[in-house]
Amino acid sequence: MHMKTASTIIPIAKNTISISAIISVMIFSGATLAIGQSFSCSRAQIPSEYAICNSENLIVLDERMAALFADKRVGADNTSAVNEISKDQGNWLKKRNECEQNFKCLEQQYKSRIQKLGTS
Repeated sequence: MHMKTASTIIPIAKNTISISAIISVMIFSGATLAIGQSFSCSRAQIPSEYAICNSENLIVLDERMAALFADKRVGADNTSAVNEISKDQGNWLKKRNECEQNFKCLEQQYKSRIQKLGTS
């Protein structure tokens, strides 16, 4: 099968599965998407991000929090709920960033956020 555009013919493979179809199956089956960190260490710009990138423990906590946050957003019932979850995450990020390079403070912020995302 081919799809014709302005002056180009683009081949479309038969029997392909869309990414959205795969994600839908994962969501409805209860699978958790592998998210990774909430930010890229190669783009760290502030003290808290540098501290996180230099601590294996904080990286693991950040990955767990990112996965729970993504699950909450995907599971939200409507746009209002997504906005509320995002606003809450933004408020938490401000608190996390106030820790700067204090590893104990960062660890506590992550554990608190993970608990909240896991139970709400």
